[in-house]
Amino acid sequence: SYSDIILIAPYVNWEERQLPQSNLVTLINQLLELSTYKIILVGSSNPMEVKFNKQIEVLVSNSRVENQTGLTSLMDMTKLINNAKLFIGNDSGLSHIAYLGARKSLVFFGSVCFEDRIPLNSKLEKNITCVDSRERCDLFPCYDGLSKPNCMNRDKFSCISYAEISNEKIKEFLN
Repeated sequence: SYSDIILIAPYVNWEERQLPQSNLVTLINQLLELSTYKIILVGSSNPMEVKFNKQIEVLVSNSRVENQTGLTSLMDMTKLINNAKLFIGNDSGLSHIAYLGARKSLVFFGSVCFEDRIPLNSKLEKNITCVDSRERCDLFPCYDGLSKPNCMNRDKFSCISYAEISNEKIKEFLN
């Protein structure tokens, strides 16, 4: 059943907006430990996205993780998003779809303030949890809306790193 899944869209096309793979693996392992839900990785057929998500699948190596990257139509992905227990992604197209219909979503933002990107509708907004690093990066926000950020902190990409989400917070998402 769709309601027994956590849907994750791990990839985004700019590194400055991409939650590092190691953080994603940590988060997925937390979700596997704290729940019995199946986790489905989704994304487009872009070769870079397919490779990125395949690496996550291999690193996690758990039978409850299914990789449907490049195998799911946008219509089917929308159905999955709207019915999943939780959607997790970066600030991307699929997250914007999730804003409109997901039961709950957890979205990671890199170089932009999430307040500028999420719906102003309070009914929709209450189902969205946003994580950014405004407290950890002196350069945040560094995206002007016109061109790719020129991050002065490229080795760390601190604008998209995150302190591990507490087990209590994850349990809240799942209830």
